Amino acid sequence: MSLDLRELVLSETYNFKVIIVTNEGNFAGRLNLSPTKITLKIMGEENVERKCPIPWEDIDRLVCNDINKTFVLIGLKLTSGGNSVLSRTPNLIAFFEQNYDVEKVIFYPSSVSESYFYTLDVYSRTLVDWIGNTETQENILRAHQNGSGFFNDLSILKEFAANIENIGSVLASYHASIHHSSPDLSAGISFPASLALVLSHEVNEIEIIKQYENLYILMAFITGDEFQVEKIILGYESYFPNRYASLYYPSELVKERNKDSLILFPLSINLRFDSFHLPSLPLGVFNKYFNLNDSNRAYFAKYIKYRRMENVEERYLGYFRVLENLCSKKKMFLDPVILNSLSKRIKPYMIKRFKDKQNVSSFINGLSRYNASKYNTEKCLRDFIKELPDTIKGEWQFSENDMAEICKLRNDITHANDFSVNEIDMEKRTHFIEVLLIFALFKLLNVNHDTTAKIINRCRGYFLVKKSTHPS
Repeated sequence: MSLDLRELVLSETYNFKVIIVTNEGNFAGRLNLSPTKITLKIMGEENVERKCPIPWEDIDRLVCNDINKTFVLIGLKLTSGGNSVLSRTPNLIAFFEQNYDVEKVIFYPSSVSESYFYTLDVYSRTLVDWIGNTETQENILRAHQNGSGFFNDLSILKEFAANIENIGSVLASYHASIHHSSPDLSAGISFPASLALVLSHEVNEIEIIKQYENLYILMAFITGDEFQVEKIILGYESYFPNRYASLYYPSELVKERNKDSLILFPLSINLRFDSFHLPSLPLGVFNKYFNLNDSNRAYFAKYIKYRRMENVEERYLGYFRVLENLCSKKKMFLDPVILNSLSKRIKPYMIKRFKDKQNVSSFINGLSRYNASKYNTEKCLRDFIKELPDTIKGEWQFSENDMAEICKLRNDITHANDFSVNEIDMEKRTHFIEVLLIFALFKLLNVNHDTTAKIINRCRGYFLVKKSTHPS
């Protein structure tokens, strides 16, 4: 492997001879990185005085080195291993081998011990499609052509920046470089785009990976399909500028973006040619998303998880479950304070009358839950649909009047009841629930329904939700 390797690209394959440093000495290893799998093999000799302290079990974190490089391995799963005796006399000498699958690797192109991160840059083809062709890109080219330059005015390289309370900021920008080579008869400028998370305080390895995963989920939601990532660059040790590491994981374990998927909600800022006249993405969605509580932010991850499923019934149940939680409203049948007081008073009489303290206690404790269930799932979903703009609802072949049937279908699938829905009708109902879920998730990001209605027809499979244009 080249000594001057500076970064890892997710689509590339790498092989390293590494050294694992332990208190018992150094042990050899083979680290293989590929889009399908990351593996580590640790091997070496052991004797009475030298034993490998690395446990024969799963490991959360392990550091290894290769000349001038450092690798931090995250999430190691022991897959196989063994040992054999090489010699018994005059001293026992054995050979061992341990094999692991690895979830993620942080690669440093230098020798480091422990670092903290302050930036996260994601390079992606989907990002370029999401941004579109902008005046910013044209200004970069003009600045290069007229010789005015841009290295002294980095603001020309920035597409947008948005503040994220308590975390930092997110920005889309371009990384410009000029190249020229007379032997190659080539000269020009390159300015790839990245989406960066700039943190207000440095974080450890686990936290920077968590923030990357959060950012990925948000962009996979906004763009309407998988966010195809090319590389992830991490800035570390802010007091020493230009120190960068790479985050690598098996990218092929994530589904590829469908070639026919449109960008669900394009950025639509500073466009050169606004052909579709779509609303601009409210940049406040970044602040809102990153400051949601864990349970609300998890709804986006669950939606992406269900969207990846091939089985239509699993997608239906998954979408329904998330939508049900987002639309849930509680209303009491009776005043809860009075009900609680009466329950306490009647409980001793009921125990005496039924001679069953356990079941009476369970019944009394369940009254508060039942009392708050005046609005059932169907009612909550019908009310949510009533919130949506009439113009968009008029396009659909489903309405609030269909929610009884849709809820029944959920129950039939859940309880393995007999039901009769052909494959295309199942897909239609699944996409309808998905459309409602997208409205609900954008609402969670403070995007109003009128705005979402202007982009929802870009959702993959939306044509299945619309009324048929063919005569019956």
